[in-house]
Amino acid sequence: YRPGNAWHANIGFNYHGFEQWTPTIQFNYLNKKADGGSAGDSWATGGQLWYVTPGAMVNLNDQIKVLLNLQLPLHQQINGIQLTPKYIASVGVRIGF
Repeated sequence: YRPGNAWHANIGFNYHGFEQWTPTIQFNYLNKKADGGSAGDSWATGGQLWYVTPGAMVNLNDQIKVLLNLQLPLHQQINGIQLTPKYIASVGVRIGF
């Protein structure tokens, strides 16, 4: 078994015009080659996926920020039959000290 090579590209922007929160947007790309080797499933692995990820960073105080992101698929071209998410939600906390 040999996993397929993958290439990721991400670019993001944020706007610092608000005092308590910062809106963000990211564009994400994944290109994964099919798995190989004698035990690899080359028919149902690999593909190209494009996502847009709007989000926000909310300032609770000077030390604590909450990060919110919702990754949405723009285009998914996958090989064979694979499970792909309709969306990916993430929440994080950043604590400075």
